[in-house]
Amino acid sequence: MVAVNFNVWGNGSINRAGSINRQAPTYVIVHGYQSTGGNSRNNFTPADWMANIAQTLRQRESDANIVLVDWAEGASSWWYDTSAGRTPEVGRQVATFLQTNNVQPAFTTIIGHSLGAHIAGFAGTTFRQGTGQNLGQIVGLDPAGPSFEGKGPGDRLDPTDAARVTTLHTSATLGYDDPLATYDIYANWNDTFQPGQWNFAGNHSYAHTLYTEMLQGYSFRQSNGSLLNLNAAVNPQFTGRNDASTKNNRAAVALTLNGTGSNDVLAGGIGNDTIRGGAGNDYITGGDGNDTVFGESGQDRIYGGRGEDSIVGGTGNDILFGDLGNDTLVGVDPLGSRGRGEVDRLTGGPGRDRFCFGHHRRRFLQRRHRQHLRHHGLCPDHRL
Repeated sequence: MVAVNFNVWGNGSINRAGSINRQAPTYVIVHGYQSTGGNSRNNFTPADWMANIAQTLRQRESDANIVLVDWAEGASSWWYDTSAGRTPEVGRQVATFLQTNNVQPAFTTIIGHSLGAHIAGFAGTTFRQGTGQNLGQIVGLDPAGPSFEGKGPGDRLDPTDAARVTTLHTSATLGYDDPLATYDIYANWNDTFQPGQWNFAGNHSYAHTLYTEMLQGYSFRQSNGSLLNLNAAVNPQFTGRNDASTKNNRAAVALTLNGTGSNDVLAGGIGNDTIRGGAGNDYITGGDGNDTVFGESGQDRIYGGRGEDSIVGGTGNDILFGDLGNDTLVGVDPLGSRGRGEVDRLTGGPGRDRFCFGHHRRRFLQRRHRQHLRHHGLCPDHRL
């Protein structure tokens, strides 16, 4: 049996005493060949790229469960094919971990690099077979090509392994060449080397470098006027193949994002974004910058991220996080039902935040919902 460790990320490092919060989103990060997610032999120090992704996720979503999977012993065989042959078993163990901890499938993402991308696929399939439910998303960072190209969908990552599968293809030598996801991003595919790289191994690793930049909120301007960014990676509106350039075109862009009548996933960037969820139960992350976010109707989950954000949940039972910065949070639709029948949860996070329950002309909440807040239209956080 392949030895697998599941390490819970805290804030800046692995938290050996960490546990899973069933109510929070879950991110699982899986390494590939000759790498590590942290274990007793290396003082629980994960590969740098895993730590970078984990910490960037922590900055975007303060309460998220972030789990680093370590299968270093199984991934360290002298023969690559031996390690590749162990990926189905590791995937099954990941699925068992998720089931045992009762995570919310729709809010669970597995991010895997190289062999880790196929492990994510096996985990998604096993989880669906065991629960009847799909995981929310799999992100394959240059899924491994050797030992997998030419195999059928059941023996590798494929679009049915999660509700949404996104891949970043960065190496024609070590990566999987053909499309194998809901949304396949081919970065600089016709170039010999990726930005800052000088060999094929570097091209393979560039996938997690690029994904980290996307998580940090950067956009890459394309010649047709479109943007490649995190929103494109997570948003269900983006499907098919995208041949994209990421050379000398990185930018900090203030995004304007609009959801649909369905359950949207929207991701802001590093600028001062304006995001509207529309109808449906939306999952919105603002990222860095001073963002303005409207959940509108539906049961929305919204994270402001770093910056001084203004978040309005709208109608429905919403969960709002201001995260780092001096934020303003309004759970209800100020012009609509005033919270009638709603149960909203507002969490400010680090900073001096304001929770708005009304203004000088109108209370946003009915009196029976306000009780101890009856004489307060604006309640700031107090740090003791």
